[in-house]
Amino acid sequence: MIVFRASCSPFMGTGHLQRCLILARIFRDQERTVCIVTDDNDLSRKICNSFSLTTDYVLSDTLLPNNFLENINTLILDTPQSVQPFLYNNCNIRKLSELNEAGINIVTLGHISQNAYFIRTVIDLYPHQAIYAANYLEGPDFLILRPEFSEDPGHAQNANEVLVCMGGSDPHDLTAMALDSLHQASFKGKVRAILGPGYSEINEKNLRQKSSQYAFSVQLERDVKDMRSRMRQAAFGFSAFGTTAYEMMSQRLPAMVFTHYTWQSPSAQLFEKLGCCIYLGCAEYEINPVSLTNKVAHFLSDNEAAAKMSDKGRSIVDGCGAKRIANILEQLEEEKGNQQLDIVYVLAHPGDELFGGGGTLLKQIKAGKRVGLIILGEGVSSRKREEDGQDFIITARKEIRSSLQTVVDKINLTTWYYYRFEDNRFDRHDLLDLVKVIETIFKRHRPKTIYTHHPGDLNIDHRRTFEAVITASRPSANQSINNIYSIEMPSSTDWGTPLQKEPFVPNVFVDISDVLEEKMDLLTHYSTEICEDPHPRSFAGIRDRARQWGRTIGRQAAEAFVLQRGINE
Repeated sequence: MIVFRASCSPFMGTGHLQRCLILARIFRDQERTVCIVTDDNDLSRKICNSFSLTTDYVLSDTLLPNNFLENINTLILDTPQSVQPFLYNNCNIRKLSELNEAGINIVTLGHISQNAYFIRTVIDLYPHQAIYAANYLEGPDFLILRPEFSEDPGHAQNANEVLVCMGGSDPHDLTAMALDSLHQASFKGKVRAILGPGYSEINEKNLRQKSSQYAFSVQLERDVKDMRSRMRQAAFGFSAFGTTAYEMMSQRLPAMVFTHYTWQSPSAQLFEKLGCCIYLGCAEYEINPVSLTNKVAHFLSDNEAAAKMSDKGRSIVDGCGAKRIANILEQLEEEKGNQQLDIVYVLAHPGDELFGGGGTLLKQIKAGKRVGLIILGEGVSSRKREEDGQDFIITARKEIRSSLQTVVDKINLTTWYYYRFEDNRFDRHDLLDLVKVIETIFKRHRPKTIYTHHPGDLNIDHRRTFEAVITASRPSANQSINNIYSIEMPSSTDWGTPLQKEPFVPNVFVDISDVLEEKMDLLTHYSTEICEDPHPRSFAGIRDRARQWGRTIGRQAAEAFVLQRGINE
């Protein structure tokens, strides 16, 4: 059973529950057993009643009904940062840790503690956080919108209409603030204000009274089913930052956004820097009405900026995030059937799995070994230059993750983790941070053999990874690991000699003559990691190194390793 635990209330909004309902409907259509668990209040019941899904209602600080713990295959959590201190109390953390060790996949959508080692995957819908110790997928690619918002509508806005919609609830009455700013900016067209199911009836009454004072016509609507058509009728939109704002971006509707809470502000500012919206301020701080009016008036008069924002928003938010997340969850379901692993590669960066021991990895998978991969670092942030734009890191991470995804798909590797420790900055973290991540996976998968970096590598991330692996695999009575191998990494192992650390003296060799060309073909997917000859990480350099080690053992091609620890049973 796939269980969604989603928060919902007039104060925290409806987006968490709405996202989970969209995902749940995808799995229901695939004839999977799905259940929604959400907070018990009138608003959540009203929303869930429109879906034919099994739903349980609990107190807001309750994780799950007790009888659920035995029936879960995958648990998806979607809760705001504000309730996590209550929901993730010590008792619930113990429950989640037990579920993780039992092989249950725990996935969170959005914010989560950096120390939540029991989380299998974090899919971050507000990609500004510095999350390291979680298998972390971030950004606009994973924004969950209703299926109809994946369709590109083209450019067909009505220049005389503005759409105002602050989502399912509006605890700070940003709707009224938006209308006031339009009035002060001397807007003369039509305003359509969509009131969500959690919008206060008192605020609605006040709004209707004030609307007669405006110089523009105001149409108030509740419980709108076809938001997409409303967006297509407008030239601009006002929204609280969240699902509705993303829907506007996907529909090429230039959006001016507020945030209800301070923790949302960095994400809104990021999307503003990317050119997808105009950020107007946070309701938890006093928003200066003069500054607000000036921003609104300037944007309403700048048609060129609006056109650019229309295109940029659609390029960043394509509306296909729900399908991508559903595919990830399906992959995790497949992984669950392969819980016990024979071999795990623990490496610092995407691409390391091929550069060092890619041929050996291929042979092991072809031989039917159960192999897993842990990538600890995001692999790109140290390359950002001062002249690079704000979207450099987002684009670079997207490209490197796409390369990694392509490679693991091609070699049929079903169990893999991708963390986000900063590139070439592993030494900023306590060693324990790395050890905890690795220990959690070792407990989960109980591997016998580990491949990792060499302690004499030039790259600091490689050295820290080795130290963390040795610590996490210390030979206690309950330790499953018998063998630990160090791989050779071109342009790091060979360049590390001046550090006067342990030299790379291989004592284990693997004949890769039959898979060398396949390894070289896979390396083409990491085009950003390949250098020109005579660099050691060039195609020629990698091939020559394989030939050299092959000659060492009388074969056409080989890879070399150092056995750091071997236990014969």
